[in-house]
Amino acid sequence: MKLFDEFAYIVFPAYGGAFQDMEPRIAEWDQVFEGNYHFLYGFHGGGILSVPLSIPEQTRYRLATSDCNPKGVYGMVLGNASGERLTGLLSCAQEDRPPAFAVKTGLADRVPNPTVKVTPEHFESLGDGRMLLVVPKSTKRMLAQIELLPQWFAEFGVTLSSDSVDTRERLKGVAVNWFADPHRPMFSFAMSGGVANAAWQTAVTYYIAEYWDTRVRGLDSMHILTNIDGKPSFRRNWTSNK
Repeated sequence: MKLFDEFAYIVFPAYGGAFQDMEPRIAEWDQVFEGNYHFLYGFHGGGILSVPLSIPEQTRYRLATSDCNPKGVYGMVLGNASGERLTGLLSCAQEDRPPAFAVKTGLADRVPNPTVKVTPEHFESLGDGRMLLVVPKSTKRMLAQIELLPQWFAEFGVTLSSDSVDTRERLKGVAVNWFADPHRPMFSFAMSGGVANAAWQTAVTYYIAEYWDTRVRGLDSMHILTNIDGKPSFRRNWTSNK
């Protein structure tokens, strides 16, 4: 799989209220980008904005997020060289958080604060295959709504196998040094479809991961495992079994 193509990607999340109606932003982008962008609607508000890399980074963010603050994809730190290159092409818009007293007194709605981590990981032994790895927090044995993942990914044209499998046996002998606790529960899905580059696949996964993380408790991280150009790796950040 290619590391990236000619676009940078900005995720507009599904939680909160600021990005439920994207039409005003799309009307603005039509003008400032002069039609030179793509937007993929999310299934619960928000979506994924693709902006050409030919537009300088600072200009890209100034025009795309004029009324909100972008953040990095949580989890994509301490990557190798190609991982850092990928990190610079991905971001997530954030809506302003109201003061605590406003939420407490009912003057404003609380904005969720998802903490799920998402990374793409080079996994050469998969060849042309692709796997979605779902890691619960160490105290969890199962995750609510995990059966909905294929439905959520299908909204973006990505196919997941209908059933998750316990991943320990699948990774046995291949990734033995990834996790300190060999008995930690993890789940994986065969994955296919969508735009064939790691940047786009990660943007879609982050949209879904943050949506899921605001609905259930216990999700630690999600990872795309496949054979990726440049061999990006972030594993030293997320394999500590916290």
